[in-house]
Amino acid sequence: MSKIIGVLLTIQDPIELDLYIRQISDLMVVSYDAIKEKLRQARYDQQLTTAFQT
Repeated sequence: MSKIIGVLLTIQDPIELDLYIRQISDLMVVSYDAIKEKLRQARYDQQLTTAFQT
């Protein structure tokens, strides 16, 4: 799942991102909201990492 989240982080278009999240949700039988939450947490972690590097 972490590799999938990494790929989702690279998608900038919100509509495209939503489509991918829905497809992943169906394929992996994981709730849409759980994937969105993991993505939100990954973005937050990425921002923290970037902030500490500067």
